[in-house]
Amino acid sequence: MKDSGIAHELYLQLEAGETSFEKLATNYSEGPEQRSGGRVGPTPISRAHPQLQQLLRTAPVGVVLEPLAIEQWWVVARLEERMEASFDDAMRQRMASELLEQWITTETNHLVKAVCSRENGP
Repeated sequence: MKDSGIAHELYLQLEAGETSFEKLATNYSEGPEQRSGGRVGPTPISRAHPQLQQLLRTAPVGVVLEPLAIEQWWVVARLEERMEASFDDAMRQRMASELLEQWITTETNHLVKAVCSRENGP
């Protein structure tokens, strides 16, 4: 939301237990999280705005954070769950697959450019 006064009022309502985070997100959010009751994710914290990342890294689970100004928006956030990453066999396989896909895409692009430049060359 773009109004700091409303953001602070909603924060106070949440702190007092007068309403639910989901209800307020559905009624006041202006982003895609409006359709999910305020939930975003699970997603890596690195996808969040740097200011929000900093807060979420140390935020206690379930605690509503005071309104935060991010660019032209006021954000009221709550960390629902923290899932720590682990490097197990499934993660190793996922990372290997992602790296292979990136390599294939890069090599394909290089080959297409090389073929196109030969066709259009002297």
